[in-house]
Amino acid sequence: RSRKPKIHSFFKYAAIICCVLFCVVTLCVNMDRILLIIYPEKELRFFAYPIWICYFLGRMMLGLIFLGRLFFTFRGSSLEYSKCTMRSLYFMWGLMPIFAVLSTVIIAIDPDGLLMIGIVFGTLFILIDIVLSIILLFLYLKKLFDLTSTEHNNNTKLINLMTRYCLLYCTCFITTFVVFILLALAPVNSSTGSYRYQGYIWCVVAADSMFNILCLWLNFAFAKVWYFRICGYCHDKCESCCTKKHKELNDDNGKSIEIQTLKDQSSFDDEEDETDQNEQNNIIINDDDASIESGYVKTKN
Repeated sequence: RSRKPKIHSFFKYAAIICCVLFCVVTLCVNMDRILLIIYPEKELRFFAYPIWICYFLGRMMLGLIFLGRLFFTFRGSSLEYSKCTMRSLYFMWGLMPIFAVLSTVIIAIDPDGLLMIGIVFGTLFILIDIVLSIILLFLYLKKLFDLTSTEHNNNTKLINLMTRYCLLYCTCFITTFVVFILLALAPVNSSTGSYRYQGYIWCVVAADSMFNILCLWLNFAFAKVWYFRICGYCHDKCESCCTKKHKELNDDNGKSIEIQTLKDQSSFDDEEDETDQNEQNNIIINDDDASIESGYVKTKN
């Protein structure tokens, strides 16, 4: 009983910290655009560090929140993931702050000489974030598919909860993936270490931060009404799609089991026919022997 309030408090404060970090990203982007309007001839990099630091920290907190949701939702049940799986996910998540700190510190120490090394560590952070997000999304969808089976489909509350988690985390992943694609394709000025189209990238980062804040807000129970107003159509389609797919698999398995049963029944009938035929032959042979013996007795008499 004492663990539930602690777990609830963890998710609440983690979501608050994550929202604050993404809000700082959005404010810094707006301040950077305002200063660029005031001083158009200068290339300002003052807000670049807080933007990336807060964005990286926000992404880490967001991954930790959804990772914790996956663990605590099914803990102690038959659908719980193994300890090896969860430890592997936590290990991957633990690499993210290491690469983020190394990338930020190296670029801050020597932005001219060590720029490429810092970019390499930042790229490693992005790759781990993408891989971890894909694995988490797959695990969420797997649990949703398991819950829609005939064994667990009576638990509609848990099915709705997992569908909501899947949709919200998928939205966060798509918007962040767009940011990472832009970062990978955008050209970099070798002299300053900044992006040539930095203003557009900042705007996309700010939009992604706002989407993450919205998904975190819709993740909680008190925002359930707004969730179904915004994502109700996608929620129903996702849930019905998983249910329909599982029903098709069950029908296919049922047909294969029925065909196998018919084959087994036919082979069993053949064996019974052979057994009956052998018994009839034995009866005929015994009758012949009996008639021979009776003839022999008559002759002897």
